[in-house]
Amino acid sequence: PGLIRQSTDSILSVGYVISRTAGPSMKRDARLYDIVQRLRDGRLHTAAEIAGQLGVSTRTIWRDMEMLAATGLPVTGERGLG
Repeated sequence: PGLIRQSTDSILSVGYVISRTAGPSMKRDARLYDIVQRLRDGRLHTAAEIAGQLGVSTRTIWRDMEMLAATGLPVTGERGLG
């Protein structure tokens, strides 16, 4: 596992409404939105921490981070403790 963070100098805007599912599993768009909101606090987060909060696997978080980076959001991940 590693640490994940988003650059705090970016401006994010979301121009659509995110719908959430009732239950332990979230739809991908809602999960991506939640990840971005968590990363905006400027702290370092582990994939395991985010996965536990969202009820998904750490591998899912890494896939989601890859998707966010591909859209141009300034997110970085690095291997480390936790």
